Amino acid sequence: MDYCPESHVDYPELKEAFQKMSEIVNWINNEKRKAENIEKIEQVVTKLTFYRVIFILFYFIYLLLFYLLNLWKKKKKKKKKKIANRN
Repeated sequence: MDYCPESHVDYPELKEAFQKMSEIVNWINNEKRKAENIEKIEQVVTKLTFYRVIFILFYFIYLLLFYLLNLWKKKKKKKKKKIANRN
């Protein structure tokens, strides 16, 4: 457009073609931006899901250890009662 004078016969068609190409380029850029945003969102969701799974695993380990500790305490109490009953 910079090199074609407005008085040139093809100028109106060139101007229209330039506008349409600009629209297409803008549309492509917007679609690319949307795709990049979707990819970033997917990465965040993947990380959150991973951390959630890790949290759940640690929570179950905590519960298991808590259960085993209580079981051990109960056995210890029973053992003390048996010893006390013998005397």
